[in-house]
Amino acid sequence: YRGKMGPPGLPGPPGLRGPAGPMGVRGDPGQRGPMGPAGKSIPGPRGPPGPIGIPGPRGPQGPQGPKGPKGPVGPQGRTGFQGRQGPRGEVGIEGPEGDDGERGPMGDGGPPGPMGPNGSNGMEGAVGKVGNEGARGQDIPILCLKVVDGVCYSPSFSRRNYWDASGACKKWGGDVFSYKTEDQWKVAKDLFMGDTDWWVGMKRVNSPNGDPAHDFKFDDGTPNAFAMSKWEPSQPNNGGEGCVGGNYHGLMHDISCSHAKPFICARELDESQKKRVQ
Repeated sequence: YRGKMGPPGLPGPPGLRGPAGPMGVRGDPGQRGPMGPAGKSIPGPRGPPGPIGIPGPRGPQGPQGPKGPKGPVGPQGRTGFQGRQGPRGEVGIEGPEGDDGERGPMGDGGPPGPMGPNGSNGMEGAVGKVGNEGARGQDIPILCLKVVDGVCYSPSFSRRNYWDASGACKKWGGDVFSYKTEDQWKVAKDLFMGDTDWWVGMKRVNSPNGDPAHDFKFDDGTPNAFAMSKWEPSQPNNGGEGCVGGNYHGLMHDISCSHAKPFICARELDESQKKRVQ
């Protein structure tokens, strides 16, 4: 019969070292260690000079040097050719008024001045006696370029000053061109515009209202209200110009009466005269 197990004995001595096992798998690289101290190196001897290199590109221009001393005056050159005439300069400021010159000889007599304003009407005279009945007149035809609103406009006359033009219209039976509507104005404008100026039958009468445009009245008494719309801008502009002309713009301007201008005449017709128009 087997008895009870006794207590364990003392460990025995270590056995002999077994043979080396196979090499294991290579582990990951370790971290880089700190840099070691610098070593001492002795420079070697200087080598011989190398060959001359190729010239480099041209460098940028340097700053301008200081101004040198003024040189001596050179000999006088030959006289050059005359240059071309330069452009005309601007008009200078008007100089002071000069002394009065000697009085010149008396000139020829000038044309008559403009007609003055009409005087006031005189007292009405007594009724005269009835005269003898005259002989029946002939129906002389009236030659009209156009009849507009009961006004006959004559064919055109050649150039004359205003006084001669007025006299010619009186002989024809009317006065220098007048108008009070656009259609009447177009008779002269369409006839003369684009070719020359022409006379308008108005003269300066110096009315007291202080408006230069209204200081011109028609010779035949035609109202001038519509005509006031036909002044050129800035016209009338000269107190010494007593007559009126139409111009190539189809507008009016004041002008000296001594100029020679073409013209037509105007004559208002009564019913009997309208039958004699040709």
